[in-house]
Amino acid sequence: MSYQYMSVSETYDDGRKSYGISVRVHYDDGSTAVLQTVSDICDDPYRIRELVRLCNEARLSPLHLPEIIEDFLAVL
Repeated sequence: MSYQYMSVSETYDDGRKSYGISVRVHYDDGSTAVLQTVSDICDDPYRIRELVRLCNEARLSPLHLPEIIEDFLAVL
């Protein structure tokens, strides 16, 4: 089993765009599923892409995602 982090985006009625992160689990039998999605983290797609890159690079367990997001928001 492995995890893959991806950026997600959402456009609101007022035209504002917001970005978040989604975690997909890849099971040993080849199936996949979205495990968790956290929307509306920030409005900067480049920062979210960097967060996604770091999570994938570190092979972060989804259990730690809330703390990682909290740390990420603390430095914005």
